[in-house]
Amino acid sequence: MSLLLLLIACTEPVPTQKIGILYKAGYPPGESLVRAAKLVERQLKSERVKTKNAAYRIQFVFQDVGLTQETALAALYSLVKKHQIKALVGPTSSQLAIPIAEVANNMRIPMISPTSTHPATTLNKPYIFRGAFLDEAQAIALSKFVGIEIKPNRIAALFDVTNSYSKGLVEDFKRHYEANYQKTVKLMTYLPGETSFKSHFAELEAQKVELLLLPNFTSDAELQINQLIEANWSVTLLGSDSWWPAKLKLKRLENKMYYSHHWDNIFFENNQASKTFSAEYFDLFRQQPSIVAALSFDAINLLIHAMALSNQNQENDIRSSLVSIKNYNGVTGGFSFNQSGDPEKAIYIFEIKNQKIILKSEIINVRQ
Repeated sequence: MSLLLLLIACTEPVPTQKIGILYKAGYPPGESLVRAAKLVERQLKSERVKTKNAAYRIQFVFQDVGLTQETALAALYSLVKKHQIKALVGPTSSQLAIPIAEVANNMRIPMISPTSTHPATTLNKPYIFRGAFLDEAQAIALSKFVGIEIKPNRIAALFDVTNSYSKGLVEDFKRHYEANYQKTVKLMTYLPGETSFKSHFAELEAQKVELLLLPNFTSDAELQINQLIEANWSVTLLGSDSWWPAKLKLKRLENKMYYSHHWDNIFFENNQASKTFSAEYFDLFRQQPSIVAALSFDAINLLIHAMALSNQNQENDIRSSLVSIKNYNGVTGGFSFNQSGDPEKAIYIFEIKNQKIILKSEIINVRQ
């Protein structure tokens, strides 16, 4: 696969530049990040990256960040002390990305988190970037899709009130939808551990709700959707990037169902970059790539691309190259940073229909 880099065959000794890969061992998103790095590693082989003034090899240094903020920061300090790290990729979770980003920014080490969606990860941190869209952008995209394409009369959201992701996305959706489409979004909450939602659905059905937003993680969403199906309630369902469609085990599906996400390897089989990535990933690991793997693959290649564009390959040059990237064509679509650590990229709205995933909408400029 072409990495869109200036690569030349390497026959003589050249300097090595190290990129730290920060992952959580035993955690599926972390393992996806590691596999994405291993795939890039295989693609680079013995080739070297050529900048405007030099050529060098790329070496990945893998570092487990553990489970807590304390272990994550200890891992970062250890990595920086032992290796002359030029840049960082990871971690995948906002919980660990936020404290690591604070320290990495102070050290002036460029860092990209492939999947952190919390605003605090990049806020006021010029050396920190992300590969995923923000939760607020996703909420606005969902609001625009519903308001323009579905146009329901009554909308409700059911979410875990203790989950900051779900709560924040619902609040952003409600704020945008009510301001732009002049219809109230009813909020209904539940607590962790609840397993029966029949009374919730009965109440919402009695109120003639036509669209139900479920921005909950796959295990909760699966339970809720199956109970809703058992109740024979034909409400339209709307999910978010917290859903993992391949893991949703539904008894049957007659309801209209939509969700937002960054990528899907089934749909993007007609995209050559995505198709090649999926094929090479499967060849190396004997499994289909996850969305986290695709975002991680793009984040790593974005960073290497920025290193190739830099003048001296110093940390500030890499940061300057990253922040100026426009229309980088990745596996998950186009990227532009435009002087910010938050990418401008498409938010895809998919429909699950007849056990197939169909692209319904591609929303790029959520602010317009």
